[in-house]
Amino acid sequence: MGKVKVITAPTLQAVTTADAKQFARITQTDDNSMVEGLIAAATTRAEQFIGGRIMSTTLEAAWDEMPTTAALELPEAFNLASVTWIKSYSELDAATTISSSTYHVDTY
Repeated sequence: MGKVKVITAPTLQAVTTADAKQFARITQTDDNSMVEGLIAAATTRAEQFIGGRIMSTTLEAAWDEMPTTAALELPEAFNLASVTWIKSYSELDAATTISSSTYHVDTY
């Protein structure tokens, strides 16, 4: 399994602060930071549980060497929207971008 790095984090929360406060019947603004922290913690836990991302996130996956199987399994690709590119690197660190016409993305 490859290593995953977040390139662009979500810009929105999974639940708005206003909706969470309304659900919890919180009316004062003093607790906004706490509510936002709880939303972030709950989102992280939900993503760990489902093994994927809930909100749109740009990820980079990397392997130390090419897998020997016919398929590259992308970690955290629960709701994969697109693949920007696939590159391989030589021992001299020269990059080769693999043509999208030579691979198939299956989002089952």
